[in-house]
Amino acid sequence: MVGVSPSEVLSLIARLAFAAALYLFVVVVLFALRRSLRTAPAATGTVPRARLTLADASPADGPIGRVVPLDRPILIGRRPDCDVVLRDDAVSGHHARIAWDGDMWQVEDLLSTNGTYLNDERVHAPVPLHAGDAVRIGNTTWRLELQT
Repeated sequence: MVGVSPSEVLSLIARLAFAAALYLFVVVVLFALRRSLRTAPAATGTVPRARLTLADASPADGPIGRVVPLDRPILIGRRPDCDVVLRDDAVSGHHARIAWDGDMWQVEDLLSTNGTYLNDERVHAPVPLHAGDAVRIGNTTWRLELQT
């Protein structure tokens, strides 16, 4: 070796180690992204398409037949930050939530003043929903429809 000092050799080894560490980091990130992309469709594919259809309500809360797709958890109440805003005085600010629990859709009363009813029975804890179920919130009744 002509004119190569030990510090130059050490510097070259340090640069090569740094480059190898960068490539290893990029490979780990790419594998993590690949894994997350593989599992994402399986997780979202298990949620059946469903919707709520307005069966009975005052005219201020929309026409009968109004449809709310269930593609994520929805919050129902009088406050403007709710996904479904109802103007009915019998509805609390944050009245009820309908969400997918991993196996089925369920309705949950959020400690509302007047309660949430599933098929005319008051809901006290999260309760599973089935096709055709009637959910009453205040003076508004919704029907759950599962789509195929």
